[in-house]
Amino acid sequence: MPFIKYEGAQLYYVDVDRREDKSKGLTMLLIHGAGTSHSIWDAQIKELSSRYRVVAPDLSAHGRSEIRPGSADINGYVEEVAALVEHLDLQDFVLGGHSMGGGVVLAYALNEQLRQPRALLLVSTNSNLDMSHVIPGLAVEVIERIIRRLTGSPRGMTGQGVLGSGDLHDSMRNLQRDLEACHRFDVTDHLSRIQLPVFAIVGDDDEIFPPPVMKRLTDGLPMADIAVVIEADHCPMTEQPTEFNRLVGEFLDWLERVGQRSSL
Repeated sequence: MPFIKYEGAQLYYVDVDRREDKSKGLTMLLIHGAGTSHSIWDAQIKELSSRYRVVAPDLSAHGRSEIRPGSADINGYVEEVAALVEHLDLQDFVLGGHSMGGGVVLAYALNEQLRQPRALLLVSTNSNLDMSHVIPGLAVEVIERIIRRLTGSPRGMTGQGVLGSGDLHDSMRNLQRDLEACHRFDVTDHLSRIQLPVFAIVGDDDEIFPPPVMKRLTDGLPMADIAVVIEADHCPMTEQPTEFNRLVGEFLDWLERVGQRSSL
């Protein structure tokens, strides 16, 4: 199994590439959200890896990754992502993130010292991750996650994919740590510095970061577009994977076409 050792911790990741010609083309690097794991991206790993290389890590203390002291904040997670980028020597990649992972993506893009991606994919997230104003919606989401894990009720996902591969106690403890990290994250005033193409995707029934919130996010970014997935809430990539993968595939195809034209 692939691991990277970073600051004394073994950090797990998946790296799937089923393309016939692996010598060129984009790589997708996907970052999971609070309390979850790489398996939240299972549907994307399965389908999109036939056209792109797909890499998805477990952040420290999530999934199969070990705890790294002092890593439970957004910048700590950025350091882990940067270490993985260097470890795999990723050159032409799109950095995507869900919910808290979207905050990691934004913080990464704002750090000009890091190897920069070609573009960003933001899923159900915001530049200000303080969720105190959406506690009722957040409570609903957390309860639903627990119920799905205990009952195996999918709504497009397995419970293990939602909360990670650890036991329920560990998953909820990690979720609490992540929410504390999110509470301290706000890069709204710096969005204009991100001079990269950005594609944002949100579910029409997202109670945490609803479409108007993500629309304000994309309005603050110099080069951004947004798509709303019908009949999805906070995890459109698992609740409507076919539509989600279609949208992402179109975005990546566009990036490749633009890259080909610029190289002529």
